[in-house]
Amino acid sequence: MVLAPQDKRWGPDFLHFALRLSDDFDGSSNYQLISELTRTGLSDQGAELKLRIGLGEVEEAFAEYYRPFGRSGRHALSTYAKYRATDLDLALMGGGALAEFRYSQWLGGLRWAYSPHPDWEVAAFLERGQERLRLDVGNPSELGNYRADMGSIGWQLRHDSIDSSAFPSRGQRLSLTRQHYLASLGTDDSAAVTRLQWDGAWSQGSNRWLGGVRASSAHGGDDVLATYGFLGGLGNLSGYPEEAIFAPQTALARVVYYRRVAHADSLLTIPLYVGGSLEWGGFWRSRNQVDIDGMQSAGSLFVGADTFLGPVFLGYGRAQGGHDSFYLTFGSLLRTLDGF
Repeated sequence: MVLAPQDKRWGPDFLHFALRLSDDFDGSSNYQLISELTRTGLSDQGAELKLRIGLGEVEEAFAEYYRPFGRSGRHALSTYAKYRATDLDLALMGGGALAEFRYSQWLGGLRWAYSPHPDWEVAAFLERGQERLRLDVGNPSELGNYRADMGSIGWQLRHDSIDSSAFPSRGQRLSLTRQHYLASLGTDDSAAVTRLQWDGAWSQGSNRWLGGVRASSAHGGDDVLATYGFLGGLGNLSGYPEEAIFAPQTALARVVYYRRVAHADSLLTIPLYVGGSLEWGGFWRSRNQVDIDGMQSAGSLFVGADTFLGPVFLGYGRAQGGHDSFYLTFGSLLRTLDGF
């Protein structure tokens, strides 16, 4: 008997799209479009090439070559290059004079990872790059441009047993990252950042719940903007535009509920969900300012559909202080496990 294995008809290349739109109907709107191509099976042990392009609120270009090695293939080495840029409002960062900046960051990195179990991974990484801040709107005599070199080393622990990134019904995701920006690696102002993210999914019949916690805490050099975290968007402190908050200290806790309302025997063949979220989050300039009184409550209502293009959400969110936005999101409510 001769066995002739064949590739699955849905591989070995995968192309994914994500689109997020938000509008507060008061003159402020933004969008985020992401396209990602993954080529698999580039070696006998399963090497992969990932390419990602992002346009909109955050511009991004990313390339990574991932290659498993070792007898069991549990070790992996990846090299990557990344560029990201976004506009920043100084009022959101520090409450100073109104000004708008263009922030950009580029870097290259080397990452080693070990997977003792298919759901778990520990990793160490080394990165080198540069960040820039350009004044676009404001008084140049008071606020100037900024450029700094960055060199960092870090470690990461990950767990992922979520059954679906679209509308999960069971499983958990965990990511804990510690990154040090060191003068010995070329950083102009030494700093460090810790990032934590957890998501858990449960279901009972047609009812599904998604809980989550995420936090980012930077200390050391206040001028290393790569240590900052993002908030804003549907389910991510709803009411604020997508990734509108950029701060050294961020925290968010949320509970999302959704229920499937279109079943397999209905005339509507696309799975349809209705739901909402309750959120509690905050952002601060320094660790000394972090307190419960600075947290804001927020929530959202949405309709979601599981289409052939992926999950699509139409929703409305409102945060404490009168911040509200309407959202049209093509992509999962599960955020990336990485920082900026």
